[in-house]
Amino acid sequence: MGSSSGFDEQSLQIFYSRLFPYEQMFDWLSYSHDPKDATDPDRDLFYRREFSFTKANDVYIRYLSFKDANEFKERVKKDQPHKIDIGAVYSFPAKDHATVSQSKFRPLYRELVFDVDLTDYEEVQTKGTTPDKSIWSRNAWLYMACAIKVVDSALREDFGFEHLLWVFSGRRGVHCWVCDDSALKLEDNERTAIVEYLTLITGAGKSTSGGGDNLDQRIRLTTPRHPSVRRAVEICRPMFLKVCISDTEGQGILATEERWQRVLAMVPNVDGIRETLANEWRSSASSSSSEKRWNQLEATVKATARGSKATAWESDELLKALDSIVLFHVYPRLDVNVSTHRNHLLKSPFVVHPKTGNVCVPILNVQKCESFDPDNVPTLQTLIKELEDAKERTSLNPILDKFESQFLGPLKKSARARTRSRQEKLAAVTGAW
Repeated sequence: MGSSSGFDEQSLQIFYSRLFPYEQMFDWLSYSHDPKDATDPDRDLFYRREFSFTKANDVYIRYLSFKDANEFKERVKKDQPHKIDIGAVYSFPAKDHATVSQSKFRPLYRELVFDVDLTDYEEVQTKGTTPDKSIWSRNAWLYMACAIKVVDSALREDFGFEHLLWVFSGRRGVHCWVCDDSALKLEDNERTAIVEYLTLITGAGKSTSGGGDNLDQRIRLTTPRHPSVRRAVEICRPMFLKVCISDTEGQGILATEERWQRVLAMVPNVDGIRETLANEWRSSASSSSSEKRWNQLEATVKATARGSKATAWESDELLKALDSIVLFHVYPRLDVNVSTHRNHLLKSPFVVHPKTGNVCVPILNVQKCESFDPDNVPTLQTLIKELEDAKERTSLNPILDKFESQFLGPLKKSARARTRSRQEKLAAVTGAW
């Protein structure tokens, strides 16, 4: 592994021996099911969970399972995986997959998960914004912050989910784990329906120069707008202005003629609006900015839509174009396959990203997620240094404290309520009050 990330076997050994939160992971993934509770049909839920390890030299091991936190800890310390992935809860312990009939070995429970990666926004970027390109700007994070806010609000307000865990992937993206009991029990077709509900942008391409018709095929908006789309536009617009329009902080998507022609191609050419704006922008190229051009585009589109020459259909298409431009540039681009199948694996929180050395930490304050700094998360190198300096608490401890209080606490409360309900039903049948 690259030394620049501080990722080495000795440091990893110390991390897994002294820092990785095994007990908290068990508390989360057992969902308060006690392995010793004989009345609980899911007391072995953690044991039936699949884990996979990626070891040195890309040695990949699937279908690992552990009875409790201690067994999990001992195997991790022994193998020192460079990556830990979490899978579904199966009908049998994952380790028994080869000895159980495939018709009987099937995934039963799985968090509803989402994966958003910055590389999926490359077609709308004019400047390098990922670690693989020239810069990783603070504003590049706003793509992820926008995705978090849009998806989080939809999952809570439209589907009623409560226990959402957002996690920084360690490099250039975010993962979401929806941990409500109802989410765990979703069938694959139900997961697919939720993902389709959240998907507004279809297809892929290297640029947006395909014209208005191309955009219309990729973003289909209704009139009137669906409430979730209206909410998404409200969330996305300020992010769009900062990360896409701004010449100094963002992408400057209207800064040059090549760039603004791509945006104008997304606007229906009613009454020659494209040529009008392009000509004005050429004449003022040295004295204008992307911000001014966007304000002019908005004002001109709205004025044209209200004008007497525009038909009702043209007026609607013009106004839809403004929303479409915003959404096309910053609306979440989900990895559909991650979400739709229960047997899909996803990287565990709190592991160390081998290429950056960053710890994959939770993002617990969704309302202020735009202020999260991916360059200021605990790293393997800084954590080892803190231990060497004889600090009792490292920079990971405050994050774990919040993970306990803001995520695990409410999750355990819901689990206890379900346990009481199950016990009361059992008592009603057996008379054991």
